[in-house]
Amino acid sequence: MTNGNVATLKADAKKTVSDLEDIISHAKVDAEKAKADVENKMAHAKADAENAVSDLENIISHKKADANAGVEKLKAKFGQDDELGKKAAYAKVDAKADAEKAKADVENKIAHAKADAENTKADVENKIAHAKADAENAKDDAPDDGALQ
Repeated sequence: MTNGNVATLKADAKKTVSDLEDIISHAKVDAEKAKADVENKMAHAKADAENAVSDLENIISHKKADANAGVEKLKAKFGQDDELGKKAAYAKVDAKADAEKAKADVENKIAHAKADAENTKADVENKIAHAKADAENAKDDAPDDGALQ
């Protein structure tokens, strides 16, 4: 084997090692992106679950307010002797039920807004992770200073 052949083999080996390091680096970056995507999907799933729970709680609050109003109206029906007193009691019961429903609706909207904010935060974090990974890939793909000489 001549010195020229040895030098060529060494250069080929260095190139192969460099190529493998580049492949490994890109694989690591791709794994970071995949991890960010999974975390983003998990955050969205969590927010969707929170929205579903909030919606169910809102429905339950509405049904509870309606049931309580029905009970109070029955009490008023049998507790009032005059028609005007019954109407006033009914109006009071309806107003209370409407207030409870409105409160539940506001709480539901707040829960949805929080979930939307969590989704937005997750999306931003995902984009940042992707940008960092892309920057890392670009840095790895840039020619080495020694390669220019």
